[in-house]
Amino acid sequence: MKSSKHQKGFTLLELLVVIAIIGILSSLAVTRYQNHIIRSNRQAAQVRLLMAQQAMERFFLNNNTYVGAPLPALDPNEPYVLAFVGARTAATYRISAIQTTLADTECGDLSINQVGQKFSTGTSTVAACWR
Repeated sequence: MKSSKHQKGFTLLELLVVIAIIGILSSLAVTRYQNHIIRSNRQAAQVRLLMAQQAMERFFLNNNTYVGAPLPALDPNEPYVLAFVGARTAATYRISAIQTTLADTECGDLSINQVGQKFSTGTSTVAACWR
C-alpha cells in the first residue's frame, strides 16, 4: 500500500504571479502618490502667491508704490521659493513661485503680476495649472 500525502502550500509559479501583481499595484500607487504631492505643493504655491499679491496691494495702498515691498518669509524647506521676477516699479511687479525640490514639468514655476494675470513656465496651459 502506497500512502499518498497531499502537501499543502503554494507553487513557485503562484508566488511569482502574486509578487508580480503586488509590484504592479505598488508602482501605480507610488506614481499616483507622487502626482498628488506635486499637485498639493502647486496649490500651496498658488495660495502663497495670492497672499503675497494681497500684501503687495496693502503696501501699495499705504505707500503709493510697489518699490520696497517685502515678500513674506517662507520656510527654506518649502518646495517653492517666492521671488520678484523682472523689474519692480512703482506701478508694476511680478512675483514668481520658483521650484526648489520639485520636478513639476507640467506647470513649472508659477507667477502673478499686479493686475492678477497668471503665468506658468511648464508644458501645460496656464488655465490648467491655476485651477
